[in-house]
Amino acid sequence: MVKPELVFDGDSSLFVAPGLYVLRYESGGDKIDPPTAVVLPAQGSEADIEIISTPGCASGRLERPGAALFIRAADHGRLRIGIKRNGSNGSLDAKFKLESVGSLSTSSKQEEGGQRPRAEDEPAVSPVIAAAESRGLSNALFLAHISRRGDVWVTAGEWAAGPDAPGRIEGLELRSPEKEGVRAELQVLAASKDAKWSDWIGTGVFAGSRGQNRPLAGLRLRLAGDAAHRFIVNADALFLGSPIMNKRGREVEFVSMAGSDPLAGLRFEVCPERRLSVRAPASSAGQNAQPRVRVFRAAAFG
Repeated sequence: MVKPELVFDGDSSLFVAPGLYVLRYESGGDKIDPPTAVVLPAQGSEADIEIISTPGCASGRLERPGAALFIRAADHGRLRIGIKRNGSNGSLDAKFKLESVGSLSTSSKQEEGGQRPRAEDEPAVSPVIAAAESRGLSNALFLAHISRRGDVWVTAGEWAAGPDAPGRIEGLELRSPEKEGVRAELQVLAASKDAKWSDWIGTGVFAGSRGQNRPLAGLRLRLAGDAAHRFIVNADALFLGSPIMNKRGREVEFVSMAGSDPLAGLRFEVCPERRLSVRAPASSAGQNAQPRVRVFRAAAFG
């Protein structure tokens, strides 16, 4: 078992939903002497994520491009991928591909446990917020249900799907930002012939659908509460076939240019109005982020 106290030259982490995955080492920046990768559960996810390496290989190690291992996630958690350069001037650029062999969404778990399936338009108080907090995910800002990937917890400023791993977002659930006196609310627009906006929905309530092939085609976010006037939403949204949109304000709205294209990426944060963070444009962000560990997801094939 790889020890979590290992020190890496670079690393990356991502949330995984319950399921079985294959992680492949796609390519390294140095073709002759690429960096070595070590894969392990992030702190707090050790009991929920199991790393299964090829027989004869050191547990969790991916020595070169072409190597692969399996990941079994029994619950929502975070995976850590660390890399070490081979040689003092070795490259730290590496690209990995995470493929879902099969996932179990929260809704499927509920049905297996004998609970009544939720009607299509019936909002349901989430059963997973308490579980997320108990698993060390208390810093998550929202949950996104992504087609073929299941439920994924996302932190402030982190992409759900997005430009490096686009996926159809079918539903969202907010948690209150860690700001006293302010809360976030949302409306969603599901893609359909008779599409209409949902009611405003607060934290802890899932909006949208799961497993019904009804991605979101629109999203509104707003701030409420006594201190809402001191904060602002800084949000990016990506719709299939469109450039990334960025909007800022106490209430923001995103709709695809065609009105029906699916939402394929979302990130946002709640910032003090006078200290709004500045993000590099998505097209150039990678140019100044060296070294980098790139991990992207593929659609499920099982």
